[in-house]
Amino acid sequence: MRFIFIPLLFLGTTSKGSAQVALANFGPDQKPVGIFMKTSTGEALKLGDFPIGQATGFMNLEPRQTEFIFEHPTLGKKSISVHPSNSPTCILYSTIRIIPPEKDKPAEPVLAPQKLLLGQPRAKGYRAINLCTNLIVFSVDGKKVQCKPGTNESDFIELSSSQRATIAREDGTDPITYSPEEPSPFVVFFYPTGDKKFFGWTAQPEPAITK
Repeated sequence: MRFIFIPLLFLGTTSKGSAQVALANFGPDQKPVGIFMKTSTGEALKLGDFPIGQATGFMNLEPRQTEFIFEHPTLGKKSISVHPSNSPTCILYSTIRIIPPEKDKPAEPVLAPQKLLLGQPRAKGYRAINLCTNLIVFSVDGKKVQCKPGTNESDFIELSSSQRATIAREDGTDPITYSPEEPSPFVVFFYPTGDKKFFGWTAQPEPAITK
């Protein structure tokens, strides 16, 4: 399991109309993906090269449409934009899709950045979403849980409402216990790795409800 948080600089202050965005590379290619952000002056600011499974903490954006550019070493660049009015809390992540073969053209992989809305901020608890194409079975506090694939907010499944939770693979290996000092909501992402028999996963602290 990859459990990496990279807190980024805050690019704006939290206010009505602002967006909170996290960035990630959820494969399934093992090659790192460069992620850039367009500033208000049009400059493409590189935020880093992200290996598979790497995610940032949430950052506040200025109340304007912001473009992010994802660059794959062999598949080129693709961009995706966020605007606070329709993406108040979301994660932008890099993945690869296969274009079906056509006449005289083989199947082709393409870089496909995605935007996943997280919905309204929550006070605490753990939930998960499956970005793979197959059903995933894992355990939470020793109990087996099934997570169907899906990329809509309605596809999130609740894992635990407690402040402390231990998440592990179905066979009990690779357990990780989350126990933040302060009550904080977490979302667990399951993502493809290129091997259908194996999946990667990482957890991300969500922006909590602010008083």
